[in-house]
This record gives sequence, structure tokens and C-alpha cells, in this order.
Amino acid sequence: MKKTIATVAIMTALSTSAFAGNFDNTTGKITLKSDDFSLSLSAPETGADQLSVTVPTKHVDITGSYLRNGSIDDYQIKVGKDVNILTTPVYVGNQAKYGFGDSTTKDTLTIEPHIGVSTTYNKFTPFAEVGYSWKALSGSFTNFDRDASYMEIGTAYAVTEKFSLKASITDTRDKDFDNGDKEATIGAVIKF
Repeated sequence: MKKTIATVAIMTALSTSAFAGNFDNTTGKITLKSDDFSLSLSAPETGADQLSVTVPTKHVDITGSYLRNGSIDDYQIKVGKDVNILTTPVYVGNQAKYGFGDSTTKDTLTIEPHIGVSTTYNKFTPFAEVGYSWKALSGSFTNFDRDASYMEIGTAYAVTEKFSLKASITDTRDKDFDNGDKEATIGAVIKF
């Protein structure tokens, strides 16, 4: 019972500020995960619903996503991987995203390196991550321009061996670290 109360208290503390006036969106997310693939569904308060399938491999994770916002259909193919730095809680990673669909006049290629820290305390795994992205448009994929930056903080809680909860807040900024857009994500991961 104490663990349940602690979980509810932490999830409430993280999610309560998401409903403050300076937060633009709150997203619910559920992920079904096996050793061979994962399937996730995200439903933000506003914006595009997203269905993603991820296939992990030894050297890179490959994700295909379908995004739908009203009658607008977009697609994204993402490859990337995180690597732990020796025996520290620090990790680094990079993602390359190729996006296309109805909402853009040109296809986009985005490169997004990031660094983070994550460690497990009992059943909690708090984390913090920062990243920066560069984007190129179709027709000039060798000409990358600075695009955006972000910071994400949150925690996951392992309720059981096969079920965990996760709450995070992401502050997305423009290329000069201005004009913040805060979003809270509350989700569940089910392993099968």
C-alpha cells in the first residue's frame, strides 16, 4: 500500500503542473513491448495522434510512425540508438528522422543528437535529457540548418516486472533556446 501511495504522489506531482496555464498540451501514451518489437499509441490533447512501431537491433533502433491530425496524414521513419557511457548513468544518442506527408510541402530530414542521465532507485528510474536538432529539406539534404532544442525530465516506476508507468515534461525550444513549448506525457508500458 505504501508503494501505491508513493506512486500516486509522484505521478500527481509530475502531472499537476502539466495543467498549468503555460503548458500547451498533455499527451497520454501506451506502449506494448516485446523483445522483438514495440507498438505505441500517443494521443495528445491537441495535435496529431501517433501510432508507432519500433524494431530494435544491435546497432540501431528503427521506428515507423503514422501521425493523423484531423484529415492530415503524416509519416516518419526514424533510426537511432542510445549508448551508455561506461559504468556511469550518463548516455548519449542520436536520431535521424525522415518526415513526409500532407502537412509539409517538402520532405524533411532531421538529425537530433542528445545526452541524458538515468539511474534506477528501487523501482523508480528518474531521468533528464537534453538535445538539439538540425533539419534539411528535400532537394537540399546536404544543407542542414539549426532547428530546435529540447529538455525532458521525468521518471518511470516499475509497478510489476511487466508493467510500468512513466511521466515526463518536455520543454521544446527554438534554435536559440527561446519560445518554449511545454508538454507533459503520462504513459504506461506493458511488456509481453
